[in-house]
Amino acid sequence: MPAPEPAPSCPSRSAARRRLARLAAWLPKTAVVLAGWFVLAGCAAYLAPPDSPLARVAARLGPYPAAIVGWRIVFLADDLDVRAAQAAYAKAASAPPEGGSVLDTLVRQQLVDAIGRRLGVRPDAAAVDASMRSMEDAAGGLEALQARIRSLYGWDASAFRSRVVAPAAYAARVEARVLADASAQAAPRAAAQAAAARLDAGEAFAGVARAVNDPRGLVPPDGDIGLRPASELPPSWVDAVSGLADGGHTGVLEGKDQFTVLAVFSRARDPNSQLLLRLGVISVPKRTLDALVSSEQAHTFIWRFVS
Repeated sequence: MPAPEPAPSCPSRSAARRRLARLAAWLPKTAVVLAGWFVLAGCAAYLAPPDSPLARVAARLGPYPAAIVGWRIVFLADDLDVRAAQAAYAKAASAPPEGGSVLDTLVRQQLVDAIGRRLGVRPDAAAVDASMRSMEDAAGGLEALQARIRSLYGWDASAFRSRVVAPAAYAARVEARVLADASAQAAPRAAAQAAAARLDAGEAFAGVARAVNDPRGLVPPDGDIGLRPASELPPSWVDAVSGLADGGHTGVLEGKDQFTVLAVFSRARDPNSQLLLRLGVISVPKRTLDALVSSEQAHTFIWRFVS
């Protein structure tokens, strides 16, 4: 019995193998070309003058970093784009360039974002929309706002929203959360409580105030703000001391920006029978977002690739 003839090879399979072989041969060459292109574009992005169109175009061709902030990247394209907008604004408004570098601002945005995420703060698109609408109303409509943004920054409204309005709105939300966060405010609260405890122990108010109040602040170092109409004082202060006898002091009062301890030195009435209060104030400022950013920066690895 004759042996069966072998099945003919499939032409489509042979063609596929040939295509794969050609692709495999071209892959190393393609990788070399792309790597060379990436290096050349990077050289142009980093070495060309930052205000040149060449640098901006080259920076968009790859994920070139301007800085690494912890595990976050500030991209060179963003840095150069904001630099160009800042220069355009200075020229259009005939104003000197803003103080501080653009890269410092972008690095700070990354630090604020890290703090905000740790505190559970989410971006609020509605707040950004409200800010944009407010600017539209002030400018006389969306088209007028877009024209103004373009003339001042060279951006469209979308870029202005993402680069300026959204970061500012988020920073404001993080600032509000920081001021209300018990953990962030533990140290200033403890300082105010320690001052109140010293008063409870019989120490003179002026001595405690001088030890606590910032001599550069709005409150006098000895805490004595003089005799003032009650109507000119914060209502929360007037309420807090209403039940105190002269010479008494409150516990720690928490305000939006500070912790305070108040003392009543004396009371009087003006000719119109309006209440006058002579108060002593011990003020401990709350820890701000700027303070947290400074602390975050001190404990975060930051590698800058451009000045």
